[in-house]
Amino acid sequence: MRGMFLVGLLMLGGCAPTIKANNELGGIIDLKVGHRENAGLALADAECQKYGKRARITNNDEWTGQMRYECVKP
Repeated sequence: MRGMFLVGLLMLGGCAPTIKANNELGGIIDLKVGHRENAGLALADAECQKYGKRARITNNDEWTGQMRYECVKP
């Protein structure tokens, strides 16, 4: 039972959106299957806040599962 719980946690962690590349100008987020744009936007906003900015989505490619964003001043 405990082993199944750990496997479930690992599977959930592997499904979360991840940052592929980023800097103070923007970046690319890998959206896993089943994740919506707002999950990626929240992650992008958190990254842009490090630079005193907020994220703005510039491209969301459903074919590749990548979302591009730029960091803009509020």
